[in-house]
Amino acid sequence: MGYKVINAFVDHNDNDRVYKENDVFPHKDSKTELTKEWLEVLSTNKNNSKVPFIIDDATKEPEEDKPLSKYTKDELKLYLSKQGIAFEEDAKKDDLLALAKVDEE
Repeated sequence: MGYKVINAFVDHNDNDRVYKENDVFPHKDSKTELTKEWLEVLSTNKNNSKVPFIIDDATKEPEEDKPLSKYTKDELKLYLSKQGIAFEEDAKKDDLLALAKVDEE
């Protein structure tokens, strides 16, 4: 399973490797073991920055002209993550949508 970087970060578990948005994670030469705990830190907002850094490659980007009200919960989480907006992992879709709409204004 692969991951895509959605927010730039420095991987302190891999010799301070810098990952930029849209990079593949982990890089092909990485020798660092991906633990369940480290993946949770990187893929959720349970970290010091309060934003996810990576998403599963299988996660689809929402269509650009699609209105926010039509986004799925996962699409809203991705949108908010890319905007750097913190949210609770277990937030309801309506709460995520309210955060997204505040950002649009």
